[in-house]
Amino acid sequence: DLHTAYRRQRQMCIRDSLNRGKSEALCRKHVGYHYLQPIRGTPPYWQTIQKNLFAMIRQLGAPTWFCSFSSADMKWDEVVETILNQNNDHRLAANISKQERCTLIRENPVSVARLFDFRWRAFLNNVIKSPAEPIGKVKDIFWRVEFQMRGSPHVHCLIWIENAPIYDSSCKEKVEEFIDQYISCDLPDKELDSELHSCLLYTSDAADDMQCVD
Repeated sequence: DLHTAYRRQRQMCIRDSLNRGKSEALCRKHVGYHYLQPIRGTPPYWQTIQKNLFAMIRQLGAPTWFCSFSSADMKWDEVVETILNQNNDHRLAANISKQERCTLIRENPVSVARLFDFRWRAFLNNVIKSPAEPIGKVKDIFWRVEFQMRGSPHVHCLIWIENAPIYDSSCKEKVEEFIDQYISCDLPDKELDSELHSCLLYTSDAADDMQCVD
C-alpha cells in the first residue's frame, strides 16, 4: 500500500522511501493513510465506518437499542469439537477440561471467529429480524465485532426500530411503555422454561466469577 501511494504520487517508487523529505511529505498529506482505507482494522478503515455511522444517525435519527452479544464459546461444544477435529483429535467436548477449552479457543482465533460470525448472523436473521419481532420491527442495524484478550469475539450493535418513541422527544410514559414491552429483568419460572432459567443463572454467575474474566 505504501508502494501504491508512492506510485500514484507523481510516479514515485518505493526507493523514494529512503528520501526522508519525500516520505515526510506523504505523511503530512496523509497519502499513505488514504491507501490503507480498504484494509480492515486500519485507522482509515474505521474512520470511513465512523462517517457511515454518522450518516445513518443523520438519516434515521438516534438508534433505539444499544446491544452487546458475547460469545459463549466455552459452552459451545460444537466449537470445541470442530477445533479438535481440525487437529485430528476426536475427543468429545465433554471430556475437555475448562483450562484446555480456554487454550484451544485462544490458539485458534480464526476458527472461533468464523464460527461466531455464523452464529451471530443466524441469530440476527432468525431471531432479531424474525416475524416475532422480539425487540420490535428492525428498520436498520449497525454492528462492530471486537475481541477479548483470549481471542473470543463479541458484538456491539445499534438497532433502529420502526415507529419507536424517541427519548427526550416522546412523552415519558410512551417511552416507558415501549421499554417495558420488550425488556424484562425477571428470572423466568424454572418449571415453565428450565433452559432459559439455567442460561440466565449461568450468565449471572459468570459475571461474578473472577475466573471467567478475561
